[in-house]
Parts: sequence; structure tokens; C-alpha cells
Amino acid sequence: MEEELAIFTSTSHTVHKKQRFHDDVDLQRAQSIQDYKSPDIENHTYLFGKLDHLKQKKGCLLQEQDCLRQEKASLRQEKDRLRQKEDRLRQKEAELVREIRALKPGRRGLKHEDIVNPDWEEVEADLAEAGFKVEQKVFRLNTSFLLRDKEDDHEVGERLLYCRKDFHKQWRFLEEDVCKEGYLGYIVGPPGTGKTLTTMAFMLSICKEGWSVMVVRLWVYRSVGLLEIVEGKQRTCKIRLNVALRSMEAILDEWTRKSKKKLLLFADGYHYHIPLHMELLRECCAWREQDQSNRRLVVATSLGSRGKIYREEDTEMKVKEHHVYSWTLRECKEAVGYDCLYHSVTGVMEITDQPSVNVSIRDYQ
Repeated sequence: MEEELAIFTSTSHTVHKKQRFHDDVDLQRAQSIQDYKSPDIENHTYLFGKLDHLKQKKGCLLQEQDCLRQEKASLRQEKDRLRQKEDRLRQKEAELVREIRALKPGRRGLKHEDIVNPDWEEVEADLAEAGFKVEQKVFRLNTSFLLRDKEDDHEVGERLLYCRKDFHKQWRFLEEDVCKEGYLGYIVGPPGTGKTLTTMAFMLSICKEGWSVMVVRLWVYRSVGLLEIVEGKQRTCKIRLNVALRSMEAILDEWTRKSKKKLLLFADGYHYHIPLHMELLRECCAWREQDQSNRRLVVATSLGSRGKIYREEDTEMKVKEHHVYSWTLRECKEAVGYDCLYHSVTGVMEITDQPSVNVSIRDYQ
């Protein structure tokens, strides 16, 4: 009996010990599993939080995209509205132009006696002296072709022009693009760059080849100067701008009937912000459009541009621009290197008449 009790006690102790062992093992396993899963759970929570943040950000971006689409639609509507307004203004401008043209001579608006005949002064055109000299580095022309008052010009009788690179570029533009190709030429550049003188030199040269030329010299406050050269005869006159506008069609028609050859019209000093200048240029363009095979038109302006540009209209009228740039110091030094040019400007460019401090442009370095 004691032996059976001892065996039972030993067996019970072994069972309890084994149970405690399994409990310890389960506890350690649960602890290790908890320790193993803890970082993953935190990482998982972080990722879900970041995903929610990205979803919110995506929602904000979608709302912003919708706002931009609405703004784009409103801008498109505004653009359409402005385009319609521009079309209405163009139609109104066209109506005003038709009304103005209806009031001009020759268009059943004014009576024939309202046309003003300019008081022309006619002389023989001195074309023999006009031309290149010193290996095409200098061009000589008479100042009577420049439509300037004698008191305004220190070189009465003769003007010498240095043929720098821009001179030859403008010459080729007039010869190739305007005269041969028939483009409506615009010469754009600052004052004093030689736009007028170069164009006049070219016009005098083609007069020797049988062309007939006319210059319409526009000013802001002064009267319009007119110059025409036909068959070796030179005619000049001055006329008020508003009078010139009324009579320009008749003046151009008279010049065209007399010449019966290739014609080149030069509108110099054009300012697009002066309404009368714009109207007079329209007259010149209308004259050119009547016979584009024999009539040429070139316009010079000292402003930065020729005004608002309409591409379709430029393409239809064959408009082409040429830009002239200011003189460089090197070109000035090269010009005064020629004695004839130096002596022609030395009286103007000297700083003082005192011999002790007399400095000229040739001495300047």
C-alpha cells in the first residue's frame, strides 16, 4: 500500500512538473510571438495612416484640377468675348474708313473744286552727279532731293553718305525684295541710321534705269513734302497734311499718268500713332493694289515697330520688314578714314574752335 502511494505521489509530481513546463513553454512562445508581431503592427498602422493622407491629398488635387478646368473654361469664354469685340471693332473701323474715303476727291464725296492742286517747283533733276565713288564706299547725292529747308542742312548742294554694311543690306532689300519681288517694304530703325538717305540713293540710281519715283515726306508737326522725278524732271512742293490727305489720290493718279513706266513710291517718316499718317498710308496702299506688277511701295519709320501687325493681312499684301541698326564706333572711325567724308563733317563734329583744344572725331580713340 505504501508502495502504491509512493508511485501515485511520484506520478502526480511528474504530471504537475510536466504541466508547468508546458505552461512555461506556451508563455514563452506567446511572448516571442508578441515580440515578433509588434513592429509589423506598428508599421502596418503607419502605412495605413500614410495611405489615408495620400487619399486626402489626392482629393485636394482633384478639387484643384476642377477649379483650374473651370478657370480655363472661363478664360476661353473671355477670349471668345474679346475676339467678338475685336471683330466688331474691325467692322466699325472698316465702316469709318469707307465713310472717310467717301469724303475724299474722286470718290463722289467732295466736289472737284475741293481738290487742291499743289504748287509744284520744277527743275532739271541733277542725276549725273549722283552715284558711288571711292570703290562703292561713298555715295554722293544732291541735297535738293532730301526735301529739307536750306537753313536746316549744313551741306547745301552735296551730301556724302558712307556705305556701311547696313547700307548695302538695305540696298539689296530695296532692289531684290521691293523692286523685283514686289513686296510692300517697311524699313524700321532708329533716327540717324541712314534709312532715308540710303533709300534716296537707291531711288536716284534706278531713275537712271528708267524708273519713275515719288517721295512723300511725313512730319509730326510740319507740312508734307512731295518730290517726284519723271523723265529727268524734278518737282517738289509742300502741302499741309490734311490737304495732302484729300488730294493724295489725285496727286498719285497724275504722277502715274505722266510716267507710264515702273513706279516706286516712298513714304518716309511714317508714325502709326498719327491717324492722318495712317489714312495717307492707306491711300498709298490702295494706289499700289491697283497695279502691283508695275507699282512699288516702301515705307520708312523711326519708331520701334510699324504698329499692330495682322499676319493674314501682311500675307495678302506681301509685306516684308527690314531693320536698320545704329552706327558702331568702328563704322564711324572707318567713315572718317576717307578724306572726302572727313572734310564734309569736320566742321560739324569739332568740339571747339580754339586751336589749343581743337579735337575732331578723327582724333578720338
